[in-house]
Amino acid sequence: KQCFKHSFTVEKSLNTDVTIRMRVSRLGYEIDITDFMDTWEVRMKNNSITIDGFVFSENDIMIIYPGNMPEEYTEEILDVYLTPIFPDPPTPQAIQEFTQTTVVFETSAKRSFDGYVDYFMSCDHPAVMETDKEFKIVSVFAWDHSY
Repeated sequence: KQCFKHSFTVEKSLNTDVTIRMRVSRLGYEIDITDFMDTWEVRMKNNSITIDGFVFSENDIMIIYPGNMPEEYTEEILDVYLTPIFPDPPTPQAIQEFTQTTVVFETSAKRSFDGYVDYFMSCDHPAVMETDKEFKIVSVFAWDHSY
């Protein structure tokens, strides 16, 4: 099946509330992910084991692992697969729409502390990195006033 894939890694100390936000657009116009997405899953890259515990939040358009991610999944390359609604057999229009669609994934997590936490960190990075082309990763630091 045709799908969109995003690879990421979770650090041992940044393993709480792992969040994968997604924005889907076609020809520059944002489209509703619920009209586009058929299925999704998160797997380990090295052995394709599906990681249970992630949930999809339709309101926030994100996949989240609530709480602390188990250590066996940290420091490993993980892949999220987003499979669009696709007719079987594919029509020429469906193939054209698929090739004109872009999905931007943004991954973040909170630092795991035993006590009080009043901030979080995240990174924004390009959806695509090309060989011999410069790219910029921007770190985001914010106070969390929800405690």
